[in-house]
Amino acid sequence: MQEYIKKLRYPLLILSGVLTAIGVVYPGAFGLLAWISMIPAALVLLSLGGKAKGGSMYLYGFVFYYAYYVVSYHWFISM
Repeated sequence: MQEYIKKLRYPLLILSGVLTAIGVVYPGAFGLLAWISMIPAALVLLSLGGKAKGGSMYLYGFVFYYAYYVVSYHWFISM
């Protein structure tokens, strides 16, 4: 299972970032989604087993928050 997660780590981080942003932008309808959407990101981080270096951890955080901010800023600009 760890190899499968390792192959899909970037799509999982993007999915997690987008779902988290949707849960934050629309809290009435998707408020619980903000908590559940962190599961793919947690799976990616837990699959590393503490063997990741600082640069790769920074990249994972950048991918997650880039997807998060693209969705949340899109909502802010359209407002």
